[in-house]
Order: sequence, then C-alpha cells, then structure tokens
Amino acid sequence: TSYTGGLVGDASGTISSSSASGNVTGGARVGGLVGSFLGSSLTDVSASGDVTSTTTSADVGGLVGYAQSNGGTLTNSFATGNVSAAANANSVGGLVGEFLMTGGISSVTAGSTNSTVSGGTATGGVIGYTTNGAATSFTTVTNGVQFAFRGASVSGNGWVGGLVGQSSGAATFSAGYVIP
Repeated sequence: TSYTGGLVGDASGTISSSSASGNVTGGARVGGLVGSFLGSSLTDVSASGDVTSTTTSADVGGLVGYAQSNGGTLTNSFATGNVSAAANANSVGGLVGEFLMTGGISSVTAGSTNSTVSGGTATGGVIGYTTNGAATSFTTVTNGVQFAFRGASVSGNGWVGGLVGQSSGAATFSAGYVIP
C-alpha cells in the first residue's frame, strides 16, 4: 500500500504538536508520522516506531516519506526508529525520504543509539534526497545541535550520507552533526 503513515497516509495544510508510535509498513511514500505531505508546515512532530518499505519505488522516512511545498518548513521535530527499504529503493532517510520543502528545515534529529537506516540510492541519516530550485536551508535555530543523525549506521548502494544521501540544486547546510 502506498501513502502510508503512522498518523496519516496523505496530508496537506499544517501539522503541529502531533506524534505517532508503533511500526509502519507500506509500499511507496511511507513515514512514521505521514506518508506524503504537500502542506505548508510540520512543527513539533515526532515518530518513534520502525518504518519499512516493501517496494523499490520508495520515498521512506522515519517521520515523513515525501514532503513537498513552495515555502514549506519542517521544524522542531524528530524520529527515533529504524528505517529500512529494499537495496534498490530510492530516497530513504532517518527523518524524511524525499525533502522538497523550499522554506527549509531546522531543529531536527533522526535516530537513537542503536537505530539504523538502510536503503538503496540516496540514503541518508536525516534526509535521503533533496533538490530545489530555490535555496533550502538546513540550519540551526538557537542553542545546541539542530540537524543531527544520532543512530548507529546508514547503509545503501549509492549516494549514502550520515546526514543527507543526495542533494542537488541550491541547498545550503550548516550546524549538521552525526552523533554516534
């Protein structure tokens, strides 16, 4: 089943002060909280279960599988479970599988001490894949680590990163950390 989430499969608008716990399994666009999000903002949201995709056309994330909007933001959020997809799946991330929200991302973490992220192409500890025509900012807000992967490992078959698997376009990164 595509568009699968711990809270909602497909959403738009704004989601705030929400959480989901428990394992989530689906096909494409699978997330611990939301499978596919085409809204303006995700704020103070979290997910704590394992997320698994059963297909090769993935977009899988610990919090959101696929997130897109012009000017949209993701802030003050985290996911702590394992994320896994097939070895030939695309866009797999500890927090977001594919991130296309041009307003940016801040104050987010993915993973916990023993958590893992595994997939195929474009697999990252926080974000699997991101691209934007306008600058997307991955930044710190105030005080402390604001963009981090806290898990044990990230693995895949191409474009694999501790924070971001693949970034194309005009993305800007600062204050990002991999914390073993």
